[in-house]
Amino acid sequence: MAVRRVMSNRRKRRWLLVFVGLVWIPSASSAQVAADLPKPPGLPQGISLDEAMGQRAGVAVLEKRAQDAGYGFTEKSAVRVGGGFKEGSRRIYRFLNALLGPAGETVHYKRIGSCCSFKTSKSPFDGTGLLEIYEIHYEGGKPVRLYFNWYEEGDLLIPKGLTARKE
Repeated sequence: MAVRRVMSNRRKRRWLLVFVGLVWIPSASSAQVAADLPKPPGLPQGISLDEAMGQRAGVAVLEKRAQDAGYGFTEKSAVRVGGGFKEGSRRIYRFLNALLGPAGETVHYKRIGSCCSFKTSKSPFDGTGLLEIYEIHYEGGKPVRLYFNWYEEGDLLIPKGLTARKE
């Protein structure tokens, strides 16, 4: 006879805190440590490790422009890529790989961390999800942050002030 153990809510919260603390939200000290590490050999100048890994994911097709000026730039209007833990990162990379600056400049990106807890039925952690934050920049532009929700899917739009690849 198989015995099935059910994890208590208290235990689930504890695991969520451990997971978030160790994996998702880098502390200032760990971010500094990562910045001080030498880049892997063969990584082109100006390319982050996140971007180098993301280039393997391919490019999303983005055809429609966002009407909302905050789309992607605020936690309230995060880009809903969906995919959960299995596909969420790859979908974020595909979205970022599709973006170009306003005059077609190459967009570079790096992951900043996670933030902004919210309730969602699609999270395995007591219905609590977090947004992923990436900083993007292109030549001649100021760095800006984009927020991503990999728990829920929505239309993928081109954020205001940016363009997209025609592939």
